Amino acid sequence: MKRKNFVIASGSDSPIDNNTNNLTATSQFLFRVYAGHLCSSAVSYFYVEDEVLFSMHSVFRICEIQSIDGNPYLFQIDLTLISDHDKDLRVLTNRIQEEIFPNSTG
Repeated sequence: MKRKNFVIASGSDSPIDNNTNNLTATSQFLFRVYAGHLCSSAVSYFYVEDEVLFSMHSVFRICEIQSIDGNPYLFQIDLTLISDHDKDLRVLTNRIQEEIFPNSTG
């Protein structure tokens, strides 16, 4: 599966007006998501509607954040879907469980 571009999410309720020098919003983000070999088990793809649905527990690794066309208020964020068996995710999950439940066994 190739990378998909997703809707720009705004950091405020006001849109950025590119036709004026007065920017009324804080920042906007374009998310590019790569699902790779995990797409069959973690996402649902509707070809007719050209949309991708991820399950609620999907976890993404941030690969890169960059400004778009040098605009300090517009960013592209590249994400990669990771598996539940990802080593870094497992280490993080175990650490959080240890901090929340320090006296727990198993």
